[in-house]
Amino acid sequence: MRLTLLAFTPYPKRGVVTWERSLGGMVRAVTLRLWLLALCFLSACGFPDYAFVPSVSDGASCSDRLQNYDESDEDCGGRTCAPCVTGQTCLVPSDCRSGVCQADLCAAPSCEDGVQNGRESAIDCGESCAPNRCPTDERCQHPEDCLSLSCADERCSEATCHDEIKNGSESDKDCGGSKCDACAASKTCGEASDCVTGICREQRCVQASCNDGRPSPGETDIDCGGDACGPCPDDAACSVHKDCVSNSCVSGQCVAASCSDTRQNQDEIDIDCGGTHCAGCADGGACVANNGCESLVCQQKKCQVPSCDDFVRNGAETGVDCGGGCSLRCAAGIPCLTSSDCASSVCSDSVCQAPRCDDGVKNGSESDKDCGTGCTGCAVNHSCISNDDCASKACETTCQSSLHVDLLCSDRATSATSPQPYFRIINAGKVAFPLSSLSLRYYYSKDVAGSEQFNCYSVSGGDCTLLASAVFGDVLPKTSTADRYLEVRYAAKAPPLAVNQSSEIHGAFFVPSYAPFIQTNDYSFSTANAFQTSTQVTLYAGGVLIWGSEP
Repeated sequence: MRLTLLAFTPYPKRGVVTWERSLGGMVRAVTLRLWLLALCFLSACGFPDYAFVPSVSDGASCSDRLQNYDESDEDCGGRTCAPCVTGQTCLVPSDCRSGVCQADLCAAPSCEDGVQNGRESAIDCGESCAPNRCPTDERCQHPEDCLSLSCADERCSEATCHDEIKNGSESDKDCGGSKCDACAASKTCGEASDCVTGICREQRCVQASCNDGRPSPGETDIDCGGDACGPCPDDAACSVHKDCVSNSCVSGQCVAASCSDTRQNQDEIDIDCGGTHCAGCADGGACVANNGCESLVCQQKKCQVPSCDDFVRNGAETGVDCGGGCSLRCAAGIPCLTSSDCASSVCSDSVCQAPRCDDGVKNGSESDKDCGTGCTGCAVNHSCISNDDCASKACETTCQSSLHVDLLCSDRATSATSPQPYFRIINAGKVAFPLSSLSLRYYYSKDVAGSEQFNCYSVSGGDCTLLASAVFGDVLPKTSTADRYLEVRYAAKAPPLAVNQSSEIHGAFFVPSYAPFIQTNDYSFSTANAFQTSTQVTLYAGGVLIWGSEP
């Protein structure tokens, strides 16, 4: 028997009895290995660097249907024969076609055995291991073998944002993901950041819209707010005032417009003024029409300061350009606040009244309070413009006494049962004076009881029929020298008293009992023994005092 020294590559499990498919094979394998070890020991051969194997010329081959030499199974395995197929015996991975030896049996190729086998393009990836694709720089046969879906020169290329392939973290071809630019509308997306529009819906990038019924980037609330959409209604979310229809954003919410929110909203012409909801704007504010201003005067789109010649009731005026601060007072029927607002100086029930001759003020055509042209003539010392303003028919800026009265008490005794005052009226004026308008008053103290009576003795220029019935009255307030008066009046038929002419009336008064009157304490009593001018007898024209002084 000839032995050949061969290089021997140790196997982790060789030298250990292994299970074979047949008992005979197992015995032969053990016997062969023991014999070789003994020869090697006797020849001082180095183990495991060299081993002795029988020469092929001894008749063994990889097709003799025997497990011999270093085969791990019949005609397979070892250093000489082809690797074994799945299920055959193996000692080391190289005994197996799959390169995987598990529990001394060759295992079928798998995508998780850590070995490139089967139709894998690299270890556990590519080809038959789909969808396990190979990382960058691993071998590949087809683009589908690679994670990047890019195979160049039989190597997987790194994914890029310009390789015309959807790979890496891209959500669509060359866009989206963590490395590439965002995708355009209609491209596939996984989240909003994948899209240029910032909107990813149902895994598609969509264009922002202000009528899609959904919140979109840039909008502050659904379909409103922001730069692209219209303003939001009240109660919607907002960021700035212009996001709201009301132009008022408070604490992130649109609030209803008002005339006190310091915002120009609603149909206001200026901030909180003008339009149909708010009051007119102050002076200097913006305007488009007169009613948009407090002053009701809009010129050159600015509210003007109220004036008394702008043909509008404004400012403090109570009427159009009258009353209030204006020099012009308001006519009758115009609203007023005080009498100074009215031309008549009479404000009643907040309305200016027409001038009257009994309203207690100088107005209308009057030259003095409630007298003058249009009213009764004025008394002496009252203002006048012409003789017609005066009851005395004599005007010198103020009304003068053109007539005066002389008095003679015919019975000048201390007491008299019939006091006898005689009167003389003298016209010292420039025009004739109607006696029918005149009346005289003589003042006295009544010391006796009973109703007084007057007895006319005579009237110059005629008889007592030129007089109307005498009248007795109370002096109010009474004084220590006068509590009663006798009034003697001319009748309507009395003729005018010519210039520089006089008219005398003689008479007496008494009580039916003829009780005496104490004359010395009478206001009008005179002790003169002839006619003497007296201011203590008063003369009236049309009821207006034109001579004398009342007590």
